[in-house]
Amino acid sequence: VSAGNIVTGLDMETASHAARFTTIWLIVGSIAAAYFLFVARTAIAQLSMKRKMAFGCVLLLTLLSGASYLHVDPYFGLADINSSRMAALEALAVMPAMQWLDANEQEQKVIWTNPDTGNHLYIFIPNYTKHYLLYTYSATVELLLTSEQEERYLVANALSKVTLESIAADLPAYDGGGALLDTPSIANRGVKICRALHLSLLGYQCGSLTDARTLFASHFADMYKKFTTDIRPHLRDELKKFHVSYIMKDLRTDADFHPERLPYVKEVYSDGRFKIYKII
Repeated sequence: VSAGNIVTGLDMETASHAARFTTIWLIVGSIAAAYFLFVARTAIAQLSMKRKMAFGCVLLLTLLSGASYLHVDPYFGLADINSSRMAALEALAVMPAMQWLDANEQEQKVIWTNPDTGNHLYIFIPNYTKHYLLYTYSATVELLLTSEQEERYLVANALSKVTLESIAADLPAYDGGGALLDTPSIANRGVKICRALHLSLLGYQCGSLTDARTLFASHFADMYKKFTTDIRPHLRDELKKFHVSYIMKDLRTDADFHPERLPYVKEVYSDGRFKIYKII
């Protein structure tokens, strides 16, 4: 890591990315520690009581640290059996709709789903069918132009109550977490260094600390204007632009998502939980 990156914080994300490997090393380290304790059990038994107590405290602290990590670590899937069970039940529930899509469409199609929902259609559709999604927040880490991801976000939210405030609040959904945290942090780091060194005494303008809402305020306004003037009034053209053929709705979670109100859609599938509409 270069000194410049240390100062600007451009590589501050490295630690958070490395954290996902902690689980693997925790397992390997635990096995190695257990083996060491077994091999050295005779030597440990011969330690004085004071050293045994110190050794026991260190061991207890290590076990508690590992247990607390497993409790909060999102990458350690085995620690959340109930969540895995619910995911399996969701997969079973959505499977008939996925099978219908694949059976009735031989070519790959684009599916529009509600982005403001707790269901997992954004996972199930690309994994269980040959079809694609109009929009998913995870595309922020793919090789996709930011401008296209932003437009897809606006189109996918065309049936939602989009406001200037909601666009600002959803920044990570279309520009990623870096825009929300890292970009303002980098801008603020220069201000903090300037203030710490009192460079204002030498005539430098240190500026003010900022946040994402302030930093991207004009961009949010441009996006909202695009939504109100270009996207919502011309939604059908936008859907054609992105080759959207179907809209899928989860009746359990999509209470405020009403594609059935669009005059150019037709319901083609319903199983009591999911509905699929075809754009005609």
